[in-house]
Amino acid sequence: CGHGTIAAAHLLRELEVLSKATQPFRQAMNREIWEISFEGDLIWIRLGPGEVRTAKVDRRELAQLLGLDSSALKEILWASTGNPVLLCEISNGMTLDNLMPDWNGLAHFTQRHDVIGLHCFAIDPHDSKNHLRARVFAPSHGINEDPATGSTTSSLALYLFSQGNMSPRD
Repeated sequence: CGHGTIAAAHLLRELEVLSKATQPFRQAMNREIWEISFEGDLIWIRLGPGEVRTAKVDRRELAQLLGLDSSALKEILWASTGNPVLLCEISNGMTLDNLMPDWNGLAHFTQRHDVIGLHCFAIDPHDSKNHLRARVFAPSHGINEDPATGSTTSSLALYLFSQGNMSPRD
């Protein structure tokens, strides 16, 4: 859990269990080791190696489960920086906002494809501080929509970086 790891690192630093000189420190996460470091007030987590590849899924079935026309589904990728997810690029932010997922159908779909969920996004800047919009669905894990998930956002960042759409600092 990225949010919990960041919160714990912040607390350990505030309580001076970790000194400001402790850079970086490592935390065992199941079979992986995460590296946590500080830069001023920012806390960074370096995840294990990631992977992005074309997903082998039925495009029409997925579009139907999301409640949209398949032409609005631009790209479907399998990605992981520890938790496998399907990245689904949607044509625009309004279409993304209006998705009407079939929760039971998506739960079965994600289980069949052995992913934790879908990270749907639209490259659609709606103000100067945001480059895209996103929604995450993980109904097979009891979370229909997750408002903030680092585990799938890190996979999206890996994809965007690999496409030259963002810098590591972004």
